[in-house]
Amino acid sequence: MIELDFNNYQIKCCDEYEFKPDSADNVFQYNHLYDEDRDYYKSSFGVKVYENEQLIDSAFVSSWGGGTAIHETSVIIDDGALLVCCGHSVFCLRIPTLEMSWQVIADSATCFEIFSIQGGYIVHGELQITKLDKNGIIIWQTSGADIFVTLEGNERFEVTESCIIATDWNNDVYKIGFDGKVISDTVKR
Repeated sequence: MIELDFNNYQIKCCDEYEFKPDSADNVFQYNHLYDEDRDYYKSSFGVKVYENEQLIDSAFVSSWGGGTAIHETSVIIDDGALLVCCGHSVFCLRIPTLEMSWQVIADSATCFEIFSIQGGYIVHGELQITKLDKNGIIIWQTSGADIFVTLEGNERFEVTESCIIATDWNNDVYKIGFDGKVISDTVKR
């Protein structure tokens, strides 16, 4: 579970694998359901907004694509909104109502991380690195020679002041500019 603060609100995000929309067996019923296909999805999360320890709204978010887990960089708060990587999509939910502003498929497989930069967002996906504007419009996408994860699990993905650094399955390191172009050739680690 990840807990975030925004103004007077506390936002709790957790993996929600047992929840089934429209089921009477759910321990908790969410106010908003943002799910692409109620019969099948890989990633699903619960989001709850509290004010002074009182629950004021909640949302269930689910999506196709590879499995995404809630962690420190899979959700961010920016400009009064909660952005959540879930499966192949990024969801933008307004705080505190959790009304969805937009959803975009930001990777063909899985979105792992999201970072706020220069009037938009960088999404670390399995197959692509994507830059979104604040409205969820894809500005550019770039791919590597292979997926942006490593067998050893020691992948490096970093958004610096000057570029994006990503490592692929072959342990090649990419330096990518904020315009989506590769700054330097891949280098074996």
